[in-house]
Amino acid sequence: MKKVLVLASVGAFLLSLSGVSLAQEKAPAPAAPPAAPKMEAPAAPKAEAPAAPKEEVKKTKKQKAKEAKEAKAAKAAKKQKADEATAAQKKKADEAQKAKKLKSDEAAAAKKQKADEAQKAKKLKAEEDKKDK
Repeated sequence: MKKVLVLASVGAFLLSLSGVSLAQEKAPAPAAPPAAPKMEAPAAPKAEAPAAPKEEVKKTKKQKAKEAKEAKAAKAAKKQKADEATAAQKKKADEAQKAKKLKSDEAAAAKKQKADEAQKAKKLKAEEDKKDK
């Protein structure tokens, strides 16, 4: 049964391929584009002598060591700059957090002061009411 399924699938696949190729054969050829008017060719550029190939300069051990040292220094400077930027961002975030806390503390203090004043006013009113009676 499996063989029949495999053969049927392969047959269907091959027939689909042949159908595609038949469709390609029956397609009409595209029409030739209209002839463009003839244009004069631009003047030929002046021929320049080809550049001589650059000779590779062999680097000495001192030069290689110097370049490696410079690369290492550049990498260290880049790392230091990144660290400074990170520190600056952290400092800015800390300052923002402190400012936010200070603002909320001030708001809480103002709210407490208002509540105290309201309570004092209430007590004074109660005392005045007692005196009036």
